[in-house]
Amino acid sequence: MNFTPNISEQAWGKTHACLLSDGIKNQICILPKYGGLILFWKHEGVDLTETFETEETLMNELEVTYPNVKLSPFVCRIYQGQYTWQNQTFQIEPVKAEGHALHGWMYKAEFTVKEKLHSPDVARLIIHASYNREFDFFPFSFDLIITYTLHRSGEFEITSHYINTGNTSFPLTDGWHPYFICPEGINQSVLQADVHEYLEAENLIPTGKQIAYLPFQKGQQIGSTHWDTCFLWKEHGKARLTNPMGTLIMENVEGYDFLQIYTPPHRKSIALEPLTGAPDAWNNNIGIISLQPNEKRKFTVRMKFIRK
Repeated sequence: MNFTPNISEQAWGKTHACLLSDGIKNQICILPKYGGLILFWKHEGVDLTETFETEETLMNELEVTYPNVKLSPFVCRIYQGQYTWQNQTFQIEPVKAEGHALHGWMYKAEFTVKEKLHSPDVARLIIHASYNREFDFFPFSFDLIITYTLHRSGEFEITSHYINTGNTSFPLTDGWHPYFICPEGINQSVLQADVHEYLEAENLIPTGKQIAYLPFQKGQQIGSTHWDTCFLWKEHGKARLTNPMGTLIMENVEGYDFLQIYTPPHRKSIALEPLTGAPDAWNNNIGIISLQPNEKRKFTVRMKFIRK
């Protein structure tokens, strides 16, 4: 048996998947065709994230629940799909039923594999996609390079690297939308996170007011509470989700200064979403990045699961 990290490609439906293994306990499957989506993360053969058996079921859910997808070049919502940049107003399409644009569009981009490598210490996958003024509502250009690194220790890092390839600045926020499974449902799970304030929101759009909230610092049982809330998350802050199976630890290594907590209606999983900016940041400027021509920016989140 191979006890060192490795990486392989295999067929999945009509596309291909890249499988990273730490050689011991963890397997993580990436779909480059679907924006680098994380199809599954298994620990000792048990799913840690929501997954799909077929490409058809994934397609049916992709723009409903946005399972484990990359959020880019904006996160969460843009109010009524409108934003103004450099004195010009743009209308993003499509606008969803609730009246806002959701989660960007790079989750639909087809990435190409740029590099695969493994060593006695890590398995690493690097994928790449370019956006070049495809939509009138976003007349800018950038490259997005995503690096997935699974360490032999079981730590899993994702770095998103942007390069402005155009001749003007553009607005940017970045994030991820992973759903972590709780075997007995999320109500009994406990979340401890290095957060102490959240953004007040109306219809899920921040008002600009920050509200103190301390229970998550010491650890709070999710219970029956519904969350779809953006918290301020300090650099190197962590979030620890504990359930009967073990503890998932997520760390803001670089740039993810916000943490969105979302409890879906089925309450079988919880989304812990690392974000570089707040919902509607292109309008409220909370965490917005103005990426200048030729400028490069990168953001990194690190995760690890510890079995009980």
